[in-house]
Amino acid sequence: MKPKLSFDELIEKFTSKGIELGTFNEEQIKDYLMTRSYYYKISSYRKNYPKLPNGKYDTLTFDHLEATARMDVRLREYLLHLCLDVEHSD
Repeated sequence: MKPKLSFDELIEKFTSKGIELGTFNEEQIKDYLMTRSYYYKISSYRKNYPKLPNGKYDTLTFDHLEATARMDVRLREYLLHLCLDVEHSD
């Protein structure tokens, strides 16, 4: 079982993978992780971006991950409404 990490340790984990903070500061990222999402969900979006040979990301920032998360939510909402409309059409 993996140990539970603090928010500071989670932010350190981001930066150790080569993910920069971007326009967010550490307090804003902590707030985002506490109130809007969680680490494993937001960090899973990093797999959509290419890595360097050393295993780190070149230009990936938390802004990219947050924007990808927003697009994912909007796409899921749109598809849900689309499916419900098709399901209930005559």
